[in-house]
Amino acid sequence: EIDAPQTIVPCSVSTALSESRWREVVDVCGRALQELGDVTNDHPVAWDCLSSIPEMQPYLEPAHAHARSLSIEAFVEDVRCADEWSFARAAKNRLREMLRYVTHKDTAYQVPDVAEEDMTEEGF
Repeated sequence: EIDAPQTIVPCSVSTALSESRWREVVDVCGRALQELGDVTNDHPVAWDCLSSIPEMQPYLEPAHAHARSLSIEAFVEDVRCADEWSFARAAKNRLREMLRYVTHKDTAYQVPDVAEEDMTEEGF
């Protein structure tokens, strides 16, 4: 299992758009999600859209529970950071976790976590 964010945008996309246009994309994404449903009257994010899809009928109960856990603010933050994720970095972090587990699983010694942003391309 690779630890990946829900929203991924290749860095090349945000670079091609330029910083100002990327900010526009981030701003518009929140509004676009709001337009998918009525968040007033205690409706979850995008519920109007999800509940109108006939194929979703058998899954409406778990979908509703999941939709209630979502927030527009968190989505906008995910989109804002979507170009910062790297598969290579995530794979390296997962390998590091496995190495820690294997080398320290039978000891009381706890290896401190290293924040992802502390990672360098050379470090492992």
